Amino acid sequence: MENVKRDGNFYYTVLPDGTASIQGAEDWPEVLIIPETVGGLTVTEIGVGAFDADEVAQKLLLTDGPVPIEQLSAKITDIEIELKVKERLKEVHLPETIKRIKVGAFFENMYLAHINFPAGLEIIEEQAFCNVACDRFIIPKTTIIEKESPEDEIWDYYAAFEGCEGAEFIFI
Repeated sequence: MENVKRDGNFYYTVLPDGTASIQGAEDWPEVLIIPETVGGLTVTEIGVGAFDADEVAQKLLLTDGPVPIEQLSAKITDIEIELKVKERLKEVHLPETIKRIKVGAFFENMYLAHINFPAGLEIIEEQAFCNVACDRFIIPKTTIIEKESPEDEIWDYYAAFEGCEGAEFIFI
């Protein structure tokens, strides 16, 4: 990604309107607090795949494809690394300045059990919260939730909350 900057723990890009889009973080604590500003700019967006646990885990893997018996222990290490990444993030605090959560922003964070949605949130894109552990989402009723087709549920394939069909969705 071009022109990625860093402020403290967070990576960001500058959007055309002069606000910031969070692109990730150096460290992922169990409780992730997204700041209202980075680099002096208001944070209005969580970028594509910013906290995509599946993608981060893939970057950390040591081997690909079929594994010869002599490399089996390395593959087990890969699986352990992948699980540690996917199980790390448990809670996310978003500032009231967030307007958009992009595609796959929190994809495959399997232990993510709590996230707040700011009152001014305008859109949650496809697979933003795919396969997260939240059992309840409280979302502003004006928020657009992307899905593949209008008749789909918000948890269907390629919808914003894919894999979260057992969760309670409350629109306020």
